Amino acid sequence: AVVSTQSGHYGRDWGIDRIKEDLDKILELWEVLLHALVGRRQRLELVYAYTKALQDVNDLVEYLKDLKVQLQSTDYGRHLGDVDILLQKQTLLEAEYTATQPRIAESLDVPDNLLEMKEKRKKYRLRLCVDTTA
Repeated sequence: AVVSTQSGHYGRDWGIDRIKEDLDKILELWEVLLHALVGRRQRLELVYAYTKALQDVNDLVEYLKDLKVQLQSTDYGRHLGDVDILLQKQTLLEAEYTATQPRIAESLDVPDNLLEMKEKRKKYRLRLCVDTTA
């Protein structure tokens, strides 16, 4: 659109009114471009948040699968020393699980946060449509 505005200048009378008109057109196009860039940034941030959330969930699922395998082990130890080692491992697993609970709770909040971001984007897009038609 800017190129078409520029190409239209050849052969025109360069009165101050026409220059102001062209300047207004260029500024209007600039505003449209800025709104488009803001919308693109929001979409990219949303995609990044989705990707990060999915990666976090995948990591947690893998961790919980590994933890489940370790907890379902049928190895009870043959000697008292083995049992003591298994009790220490159990204590470490419980501590590790307790340490990951905030991550799990955070992952459960991610869908709500993503929905909020999506709603904000819809509201902005609606406002943008109303602003450009006015």
